[in-house]
Amino acid sequence: MNLAFYNKYTFLFILIHFFVLINTTYQKDQGKSNNFKIKRIILTLFPGISSHNLVVQNLLDYTISNENEFKYEYYIISHKTDSKIWENKIKSDNNSYKLYTYGDFILYDETINSAIEEMNNNPTFGFFGFNKAMILNIKQFMDSDIFSKLKKLQFDYKKKYNEDYFHMIATDIPNFIHKLLYLELNIKLNIYIQPSPLFQIYYPNFEFNTAYTPIIGSIYSDQMTFIQRLKNSFAFTYTKILFKIFKMYQTQIINSYGYDIDNNIYIYDSFHIIQYPLGLCFPFSIPPNFALIGSVTSQKTQKINDINIEKILNKYNRNIYINIENKINDIIDIFKELEKENIGIIISIEKDEIIDKEIKDFPKNVYISKSLERNNILGDKRINLFITDGEFNSIQESIYHEKPIIDLGIHFEHFNVDTFIKDKKIGEVFQSRELINRDNIISLIKKVLNNDEYKINIKKIGQIIKNMKNPKEEFKYWIDYGFKFGYNHLQIESYKYKYSWIIINGYDIAFVWIIIFIIIIYIIKRIYNCIHDCLCGKCENKHKIRNKRNHYKFD
Repeated sequence: MNLAFYNKYTFLFILIHFFVLINTTYQKDQGKSNNFKIKRIILTLFPGISSHNLVVQNLLDYTISNENEFKYEYYIISHKTDSKIWENKIKSDNNSYKLYTYGDFILYDETINSAIEEMNNNPTFGFFGFNKAMILNIKQFMDSDIFSKLKKLQFDYKKKYNEDYFHMIATDIPNFIHKLLYLELNIKLNIYIQPSPLFQIYYPNFEFNTAYTPIIGSIYSDQMTFIQRLKNSFAFTYTKILFKIFKMYQTQIINSYGYDIDNNIYIYDSFHIIQYPLGLCFPFSIPPNFALIGSVTSQKTQKINDINIEKILNKYNRNIYINIENKINDIIDIFKELEKENIGIIISIEKDEIIDKEIKDFPKNVYISKSLERNNILGDKRINLFITDGEFNSIQESIYHEKPIIDLGIHFEHFNVDTFIKDKKIGEVFQSRELINRDNIISLIKKVLNNDEYKINIKKIGQIIKNMKNPKEEFKYWIDYGFKFGYNHLQIESYKYKYSWIIINGYDIAFVWIIIFIIIIYIIKRIYNCIHDCLCGKCENKHKIRNKRNHYKFD
């Protein structure tokens, strides 16, 4: 009887479990159809810019760790040159991130580094090397199987559930891989996540005012002379024309693979989130579908746990933090001189780039490490000066922690930030490699350390950045906003297909005013000539009458 009892209830338990399983499976399928508010986002990243990857990672992580209405899954499309940055992220969270990598790391790395060097040496024609790197990037992506995999996911899901698998696509810099995916996968929402405010090259119908906004790579500020404004305008026009040519070459590559895509790299129905800390960048006008957020990587510091760093910071009266990529050989000569000035030095750099012999020869006031947390070092009150190579995140973090700056950055895209640093007197900069030598660096270090004006100015801007809204919260707000309401109502129609850049910038109206001005000048001139002729004519008649009278008197 007991056996029958157990058999009976065992059977009942299995039956109930079976129905629960069926119901759960059904709900799961229904949940897929309704997405359980799961939102899948494709992210394409511009290869070779590690600072962009860092900013984007910080923003995406926040949306995952602070889920409320939506659960986000990110499909990262990354060139192998940046894949290591994301591989560790995938290991820690393989549920929220899916990584697709492509390309030949060595070949692309050589091409992009050559292009960057070419741009630094020749800003006028250096973009041609950059275009070669972009063409190579497109070819390597098209030769991979990523596109076909994503298409299969999208269309198989659409066929089964009559809904899109991917709901949004995002990128850091407009590119044709991004646009191809947007069009071919028929994704409804598009967003640009721009870690740098230097974006004006890429957006065709944007109210970029060359009178007060310097073009990318310019050494001008927002207060330009007439000649500078003229040069800035020529540089802007030249760059736009150059990029139109480049876009034609890049679209031809995609067209050769059988896809029809025009040479307009920009997607108009989009939303833009730009890392643009107030007080750090020069002004520009923005339409409603642009959101400016504060410094993403800057944050409150934690206690330094490195004993060697503590020894340096406690021993010396003043301390300098140096965070550069590969210019250590340019400044090695200054270390012994600074030791005489009782100045400690903390250096963050990959040790592989420095010969062991050189490290041993460094004086006792120097400590080198490749595993330093930049925010923590900059946030320490014992640090008095920051020497950097101009990477935008490092500049923001230094200002956030109110540390005056010496910028060794001589890269083309760093010139704008360098100009701002010098213009606002929050530090000093080198805009030519020829100027980077022992005497000049030591002179600037003493100048910045001994002048309180730099500290006062950077403290003011640092307070402004700190009091901005949390950039990660703002980012999440706008992502959520897009899934709730879309972004179409934020678009300015005149920025889309109706008006050309001539109309957007008011050049047609300016042309009409010029015509009117010419007509008015012509009319005034005609009136003047008529009056002059009339007056001269009367004088001439009077003269003739007088001559006749005199002639009669003579007779």
